[in-house]
Amino acid sequence: KGINLARIAAEMGAKAMAVGYLGGGTGAFVRKVLEREEVPSKFIEVMGETRTNVCIETMCGDPPTMLNERGPHISGEQWAELQDLVQESAAASSWVALGGSIPPGIPADCMRTLAEIAHSRGAKVLLDADGEAFVQGMRAGPEFIKPNIREAERYLARTIPDLESACEAAAELHRDGTDIVVLS
Repeated sequence: KGINLARIAAEMGAKAMAVGYLGGGTGAFVRKVLEREEVPSKFIEVMGETRTNVCIETMCGDPPTMLNERGPHISGEQWAELQDLVQESAAASSWVALGGSIPPGIPADCMRTLAEIAHSRGAKVLLDADGEAFVQGMRAGPEFIKPNIREAERYLARTIPDLESACEAAAELHRDGTDIVVLS
């Protein structure tokens, strides 16, 4: 998510930087794409393969089926490196986007920790996560959130069956302290 966000922002003329973990052949491919597209990046090299996600669409109107890998294990030292990298990057940024699944080895409150680091350096936070990562990230008061309907349902512990319910859910999330709420 963050890599694609950085790519699109850079394509639109914004200054962007992709930050995170990369490993293996998949990681090398990601680096090559970012270099070709002239998107600055700072990655921590990890053992194992950067995870891939597969989206299967049937073209009959049903929601796509997502097959998401877990990704490689991240050591405590690599987690500390990422925190330092976010601190350094946030100091030169107006926004920090936090998104995606939590790799094995990373604490469940990582989104909260990273959001608090970004805020401490003066950056605003965009949060796009699910489950406990979203719950923890919300505790840091992100300025912008982008849950999909299923993620919002899990967070709010209720179904969102229609547009009216989605508007009510977005308003509730906004009242919880988030400036911008986008439900997809």
